[in-house]
Amino acid sequence: MKQGGIDRRNLPQLFGYRNTNKGLRRLDAWMAGSELPKGRQHELLAAFLSLSLLELDRLLQLDQQELGKRRRENRAQDPHYYLIVRLMAAFYQTQRLPAGTTRKQAISMTRNRAMEWNKLCALNTPSNQTLWFDPKGKVYAISEKGPSMRIGGQKVTSNLI
Repeated sequence: MKQGGIDRRNLPQLFGYRNTNKGLRRLDAWMAGSELPKGRQHELLAAFLSLSLLELDRLLQLDQQELGKRRRENRAQDPHYYLIVRLMAAFYQTQRLPAGTTRKQAISMTRNRAMEWNKLCALNTPSNQTLWFDPKGKVYAISEKGPSMRIGGQKVTSNLI
């Protein structure tokens, strides 16, 4: 990159970032596959890489599929259930349930915690299914992608487990 007059410190400016550190974090997230370029950044990235938008989309989709596959494989290696309590916006407490805990026991423990603490809770299973409980202990949603949350309009997949 330096040969073309571009170095890591001025690269974010090409994608419309005024704050270099924020831009570098976003670029790192793109490279890690945890975020995708948005709006005009998508076009700028394709031009920077000398790719068509279709080719860039294809490559980004492949990256997302690979990342999802790795997450599922990693989670499949862990037989534990995880009880997650939403303490407040963007603050979560995670508890790994003891080995040998059955699905029925894990659901009961999560339901009880939700009601006792009057908090939203989630139960992440070894298959990476997540059951979401309201403060009354009722399951209100089930997802297959593991825990995630929105921060500043961005969807963030939890690294709690």
